[in-house]
Amino acid sequence: MKKIFTASILALFAPMFAFAQTLNTTYFASIMGFIQSLVSWVFPLAITIGLLAFFWELIQYIRAPADKKGEQRTGLLYSILALFIMISIVGILRLLQTVTGTQGVNVIDHNSIPTVQF
Repeated sequence: MKKIFTASILALFAPMFAFAQTLNTTYFASIMGFIQSLVSWVFPLAITIGLLAFFWELIQYIRAPADKKGEQRTGLLYSILALFIMISIVGILRLLQTVTGTQGVNVIDHNSIPTVQF
């Protein structure tokens, strides 16, 4: 499995190495653009699914009989842990972008979050 993954990654970047004399940056930029658009689409979807899983586990915990509360508590704990890890990754990526001064695709755009005006 590891060999297949390594070979597929090398196959993606093989054209860039084949044209090493005239660095073909458009191919590399198109791959990176695709990866950035994929991450900007998949990551909010994963956070939404994690949030739905948390509420599902919460409902299951509330409805569970007293002898099954321990099993439901572990599911609730795992969903909270998964949400924490996903949101922490967003924070770490933003921190790295700020420290390095790079412009990346915002995974969660703060302008697209609905707000209430007071």
